[in-house]
Amino acid sequence: MNKFFMILGSAYKQKVKSKAFIFTTLITVAIIFLGFNFNVIIDMFNKSEEIETITVEAEPELKEGFEMLLPNHSETIKVTDDSTNILTIERDKNTLTSLINTEVELSSDDKNAIQNTLDQLHQTLVMQENNINPEAIAELNTKTDLTEKTADEDAPKSGFDDINPANMVIMYITLMLMFFIIIGYAGQVANDIAQEKSSRVIEMIVSSVSPTTHLVAKVSAIILSALTQILVFLIGGYIAFKTSNINEAVQKFDLEFSDNTVSIIIICIIYMLLGLLLYLSLAAMLGSFVSRMEDLQQSIMPLTFLSIGGFYIAMFSIATPGTILVKLSSYFPFFTPYVMPLRLIDPDTSLTEQFIGIIIMIISIVLIIWLTTYIYKRSILLTEGGMIKSIKKIFKK
Repeated sequence: MNKFFMILGSAYKQKVKSKAFIFTTLITVAIIFLGFNFNVIIDMFNKSEEIETITVEAEPELKEGFEMLLPNHSETIKVTDDSTNILTIERDKNTLTSLINTEVELSSDDKNAIQNTLDQLHQTLVMQENNINPEAIAELNTKTDLTEKTADEDAPKSGFDDINPANMVIMYITLMLMFFIIIGYAGQVANDIAQEKSSRVIEMIVSSVSPTTHLVAKVSAIILSALTQILVFLIGGYIAFKTSNINEAVQKFDLEFSDNTVSIIIICIIYMLLGLLLYLSLAAMLGSFVSRMEDLQQSIMPLTFLSIGGFYIAMFSIATPGTILVKLSSYFPFFTPYVMPLRLIDPDTSLTEQFIGIIIMIISIVLIIWLTTYIYKRSILLTEGGMIKSIKKIFKK
């Protein structure tokens, strides 16, 4: 056990101290901060300013109508008689023309507010001249109501109406983190094992420690480094969120936690950890088949396809978590860590089904680790021939 922790600690320190780990972590955290402060950065390069007052030069009817309608579109702009921002309005027959002179460039919000006010003023004048009842225009603009009723009550329903937006955001974050961490670190696991074999370093390692101990320690070290990076991302994201002014924008989306949000977060973390262990163990097994570095990319292609398959099924089904495709794929071990958390936002998914998914994952991980150690011990000293030849030699022993 001492040798296991010695290899684990050494491999972990080597990973977290590497330039690639530090560089990618810092770049990602910087991108997170830029994302949360994107509106501030845009404002730095935006020379437009919001105005507070405006003077309207027009006929009394046009001026009174504009002043009356402006509060419907802007709460900040006030009509005064001594403003440096002057709006001139003229009307020729059925055409309304206007010109605004300002000292600074108008912001997009103020420009839209003034434009919408002028459009509404024009519409009101046309209605008055043609003796059209305003209530009749309002009724014409009212949208019809379509209610859907399905004969089969068990049929999957589509749409976002019954899905908590906060839970959906959690799903997106979980899927993105899991996908990119698995793709990035799975290649590292396979690369490390294949590199040790191709450089004959493994011959010296197995003389002092068993292949199984060495393999499990290497995979565990990479999982710990992945979790360290995820933790840094989460802490950086939390700090960026708290120090930015994006809270106001988030409040507009009405993101509120539901009664099951905490349980969703916990189960998502469990599936993320199990998914990392499953795919990294598979990467170690695929790397064990490789005798030459040239065959590495070809060897991890099945893992990449499986990960992409699970990711896309979950992403394209996030609005319809109750479909047959989602239910069936959630019990396929390599899709389970992606798809089963998605089913959490479906109210028809029971806790028993979630436990079944976790049990499937645990059994699959145990089988893959056993198979990986079996293959690793038999292929560890195979350094000649292609991947297909290595597979034949391993299972002929």
